[in-house]
Amino acid sequence: MIKNYNFSYLSETEMLKVCGGGAKHIGNNIRYLRYANKITQYQLAKILHVTQSTIAHYENGTRIPDIDNLMDIARNLGADMNIMTSFHDDGMS
Repeated sequence: MIKNYNFSYLSETEMLKVCGGGAKHIGNNIRYLRYANKITQYQLAKILHVTQSTIAHYENGTRIPDIDNLMDIARNLGADMNIMTSFHDDGMS
């Protein structure tokens, strides 16, 4: 039988940790995908309507994008949320 767990009490940061994506892993994935798309932090920031320093904080793992921003980042970098929030042994994290 599959249990239905209620994680609604968790913050977005805690939820990402439960799903396997810590701040550093997410930041590394954003950086990797940005490099793969050959765009700068500044260009990505303009697309997302945030500052370049916000992108730098995300990539350095000092800040985690909220779920809406993370979905926008994924969409604009051609990835899905599983890729954005997971650890990869293939160099993405």
